Amino acid sequence: MLKLSSRQLTDWPVLLCSFRPLFLVTVLLAMLGIALWLGFLGLGMPLPPVPGGPLVWHAHELL
Repeated sequence: MLKLSSRQLTDWPVLLCSFRPLFLVTVLLAMLGIALWLGFLGLGMPLPPVPGGPLVWHAHELL
């Protein structure tokens, strides 16, 4: 089993608390979501097929 000394942990402060890497993942997913949405709106990429169409799906998610 790999054991980390306290000195090794202070070299990577993001690993000191278990929830901190989740913030980094959230930032990456937000950037991916914005890029996809800009692609759908600006580049005319087709939206994924959903029953009822994107407007019905959006209304369902808001409720």
